[in-house]
Amino acid sequence: MSTYENASNLDFFRESLNALIKDLLQSDLGERISRWGNNPPQKMQKSAWVASLLASSDDESHQSQALSFAILAYVKYRNTEHQEIYEQYLYIILSRVGNLQTFETVRREEAEVKFEEELISSLDSALSLELSTDLDEYELDDGTVLSSFQKDILDALTAGKDVAISGPTSSGKSFILRKFIEEKLEQGKEFEVIYVVPTRALISEVSKKLADLHEDVTVRTGAYFGDEEIKDEDEHTFLVVTPERCLRLIDQETRSMINPELIFFDEIQNVQDGERGVLFEDIIQLLSDSWLDTQVVAAGPYLENPSTTLSSLSHREVVEIKTAFTPVLQMKAILRFKKAENQTQHRRTVDVILYTPTEEKLRFTIPEPDDLNYTTVSSSKKQALPVLLSEYGKNSQNLVYAGQTNYAEDRAELIAADRDRSVTSSRIDELCDFLRNAIHEDYPLIEYLNKGVAFHHGRVPKIAREEIEELYRYKEGLDTIVCTSTLLEGVNLPAEKIFLTSAYRGNDELSELDFQNLVGRVGRVDSRLYGAIYCVEAEDEEWVDEKLEGDAEETVEPATSRATDCPDELLESLRSDDLRQLEDNSLRYTSILLRSRHLKSDYDVGSYLSEKGVSESKINAMKSELRGSLEDVDIPERLLRRNPTVDPLEQNRLYNLVTDEPERWIVANNRGEYSYGQLLRVTRQLNRIFKFTKDEEFGIDPANRETKHGAIVPIVVVANQWLRGKSYRSMIKSRRDSDSVSDEKIGTSIRNVLDLVNDDVRFVLVKYYGMVADMLEETDYEVVRWAANFDQMLEMGSMNFEELRLMSQGVDRSVALELGIPPNVDDVHDYLQNRKGRIPDFYVRHLESLGVL
Repeated sequence: MSTYENASNLDFFRESLNALIKDLLQSDLGERISRWGNNPPQKMQKSAWVASLLASSDDESHQSQALSFAILAYVKYRNTEHQEIYEQYLYIILSRVGNLQTFETVRREEAEVKFEEELISSLDSALSLELSTDLDEYELDDGTVLSSFQKDILDALTAGKDVAISGPTSSGKSFILRKFIEEKLEQGKEFEVIYVVPTRALISEVSKKLADLHEDVTVRTGAYFGDEEIKDEDEHTFLVVTPERCLRLIDQETRSMINPELIFFDEIQNVQDGERGVLFEDIIQLLSDSWLDTQVVAAGPYLENPSTTLSSLSHREVVEIKTAFTPVLQMKAILRFKKAENQTQHRRTVDVILYTPTEEKLRFTIPEPDDLNYTTVSSSKKQALPVLLSEYGKNSQNLVYAGQTNYAEDRAELIAADRDRSVTSSRIDELCDFLRNAIHEDYPLIEYLNKGVAFHHGRVPKIAREEIEELYRYKEGLDTIVCTSTLLEGVNLPAEKIFLTSAYRGNDELSELDFQNLVGRVGRVDSRLYGAIYCVEAEDEEWVDEKLEGDAEETVEPATSRATDCPDELLESLRSDDLRQLEDNSLRYTSILLRSRHLKSDYDVGSYLSEKGVSESKINAMKSELRGSLEDVDIPERLLRRNPTVDPLEQNRLYNLVTDEPERWIVANNRGEYSYGQLLRVTRQLNRIFKFTKDEEFGIDPANRETKHGAIVPIVVVANQWLRGKSYRSMIKSRRDSDSVSDEKIGTSIRNVLDLVNDDVRFVLVKYYGMVADMLEETDYEVVRWAANFDQMLEMGSMNFEELRLMSQGVDRSVALELGIPPNVDDVHDYLQNRKGRIPDFYVRHLESLGVL
């Protein structure tokens, strides 16, 4: 056993560390128990020496114990006569574990700008030399102090290497990437980046952060109209795109217009997820192959072998940089409510199970809240949340996790209803005014915001979601947000406490990786030294232990690998005439991918399957099946490349129909005017080929619908309103005026309209209308600009090209519509600048943050 292991196992050290974290948790729960008062006992002083030794270990678990002890001791003796010594001690430990960056949080609290100089000069020469050397190693020229993990990433990026990064949410992966880009921009040379984010919800957040790096940065989001160029001359261009929008970059003509020096893939673990995972895998390989000299970087949380994943997809030599070390202290605790028969009548308690840095579980009890017991927690955890927040979430920034959007809204309603106070905030007032005008005067979120509560999910309008994040981040009246899995997709919402009552996303249980990623939002390095994770359960309904005890790191297995690991089932899938009948997403979309790649001249299906470990006999059988089923396909490769997740047999059928009678596929009447009837007619034609939703008129009711929220007519009704530039408010009113939904709650109506727009119109319909637009370009039929861009208009929700240009720069649709830009304005930016005094402040802040004003 090594010296470090011996030190870590010393009884007095473990007892001191456990006592400190238990004291802090009990204090956080409202229990006023202090084991040692304001005078540290000798055991504490000896433990401080042990922690200082462990800080120099290469084992991250030892470093974590050292850091935990230093943070706990500092918090324990802050605001006492011992504060200075433990503040200095914290700095020494942070220096040794390579996380001096964390001290920025203390520096802000204490406003001690010259702390390092005073501390280092006051110590003996050996220690002074050690600390000054560490500071020199991790401090950049601009004064930014990095962690050792971040320094390793920056060194690899600066050396031009392809890098796979794995680290917790709080480790600062995105920060250091932006720092590297900033250094490149300061060199003055033109610099281009393709930044691939997992969801549309993240495009705006990432775009704003990148645009703020330099005044000459132009950010594009993958939506280009007319003859607008992708990049401006003499400016740095960043393309912030989802995997779907990456498909716009694959044409040779488009690729020739850009020359990225860096391609970044965020949340690379998403290659595991069904259709989007297969698309993501294809995009990684495509972009890596398209720009062979471009630096490729990928990142994700808690990945076991990230370099293996990136290397297998990009066919490059990749440097791996990873850590499981969290630079803040996270108190992970279970609150377990017990049955009445297991307790005395006089004193009912809640069991608390605390996971400590020593990897022990401490058990103690706290009094059961007056208005909460086992029966309530067991039967309705959402009913328990208001009491939990009022008891244990006072005076802190809280997150509450909900597995579905409707759960998030229901829980926010209960928490807000439990509060008898109102918030005074001009920014909240402005947000509420916006929501009344853009959504509905009775939008429930308005009432909750006035109580300091919000819900946050992908169906909250983008500008409102961003404002909620700002209000919460800067503590402007908002202290509690109920979130869905948007937290897993990279949204930056640092919290002091998170409350969880289940571990599901929709109907699927969260993996250990997703769970760790979720709770990693607590105690962010740039905001607070520690945070608390409260998992609430009822006795005999335990769900937490396996999540907290599970292996945090996970091997990323692409969705295609799950299919190729079952070669017999995959071969049988390739024989299917209708892949939509397949229940298994990985088999379905891998079959589509193989069909698509078989038809592409620069792909070798045999080599691809061989790399996946498929036997030669099975490869030959699959190739034979592909040759036979695809021999009559004559759709151009260029079109196939744009739609790697749509069956080439179905694409070929559409291609033949479009090229035979192109006029039947244009959503306009004989005079070239758009009409709802034409939209319904063409959508029905598409559905007869692709069978993406139910259509009773043609007897179509697919087993695996692509659409989530309706049959074809209600989808087209909403699509028509969206395309015509109708506001959400107008669409919601139209729905509520319909006899079929007259008894629907207002919150349900709002949610359903937003669901229809985001899932069925902007994703499903846009995909198929994009294929039509591409195929029309292959014909001799004269296609007007309007028809050629129809899919992009349908995605963004307007037929006004000036509004579309603003939206392509990240401007929220509701804002773009409200600005009332006349058609054919020569320069939209000048037009808005001249009218700035007439634009509401709420909109001005939004436009300024995007560089539009």
